Amino acid sequence: MQFALSLPTDSVDDLHMTLLIAACLLVQVDLESLVGELDAPSWRAREAATMAIAQAHGECSIEDLEQRLADGLLTPEQRTRVIMAMERRLLLLPKGALGVRMTEWGPDDNEAPQHGVRISEVVAGLPADGIFKASDVITHIGDEPLTNVANLIQVVQSHWPGERLQIRAQRMEDGKWVELDVVVALGGMDQLVGGGTFRPPQPPRDTIRFLQNVRRRHGPLVRMLARPTEPGRGSAAWIVREVARQRTQLAEHPKTSEQAVFVARWVTWLKAVDSKLGDRFLDEQRRAALSEAREALEAAIGQFGSESR
Repeated sequence: MQFALSLPTDSVDDLHMTLLIAACLLVQVDLESLVGELDAPSWRAREAATMAIAQAHGECSIEDLEQRLADGLLTPEQRTRVIMAMERRLLLLPKGALGVRMTEWGPDDNEAPQHGVRISEVVAGLPADGIFKASDVITHIGDEPLTNVANLIQVVQSHWPGERLQIRAQRMEDGKWVELDVVVALGGMDQLVGGGTFRPPQPPRDTIRFLQNVRRRHGPLVRMLARPTEPGRGSAAWIVREVARQRTQLAEHPKTSEQAVFVARWVTWLKAVDSKLGDRFLDEQRRAALSEAREALEAAIGQFGSESR
């Protein structure tokens, strides 16, 4: 005897959303799968994938997402949601906080730390409290050396509250510099601004300009208005043209190092094309264009790939 579990549509959507977010938290984020979910039939699934991408700063950087937009292989819905994920990450999601006020550090002698950020005050109740003291000099977060206050802020705020960072610092004790090497679980920006609820701070102007430029260059409307005689970078037609140009370049001026670069690039493009061809909602015209691009890539890899091994 077989039993079938029947759930209301909303319950199925909620379950799908919950499982997707949980999976992204427990395992390394599969960006390819998440990008595919951005075009899912369920709005809840699309929202879950958008938020998962926004939160996965360790697995997919802003640069990775911008490259996805530039590849030209996303549907209008996917393009919109990749941009939404970038905006949520940069503007809305809570940032990590160490709980120190800082000043720039300038070493007085050769024995002092030669780079770092000087702590001027430790904020009570935040992670640094009880670990660091005023006048300590933070020199590294992980393996990254710190050069100024802006550098430290950028590194700390690229992590979420609760993440654990290894921090190295120098402290003056009995006339000598002593090294501290500690692991600190970050607090949140909401603890700094107060109120118990995260309130996004006014974003830097360069962040606003960056996001405006992303929308201007990569928004779905831009692609719809692109002239067909000038295929956009990363489009199927552009891939066919570029592969032909690069094959000619290798044939006329063979260079081993350049050949390896081109083959690696073609393999990456082929994976992106295969991913897009798996879209069940792809219209026939776009499927035909992508299939042509795939044939061009396979031919190029077959010709030069074996030679580069």
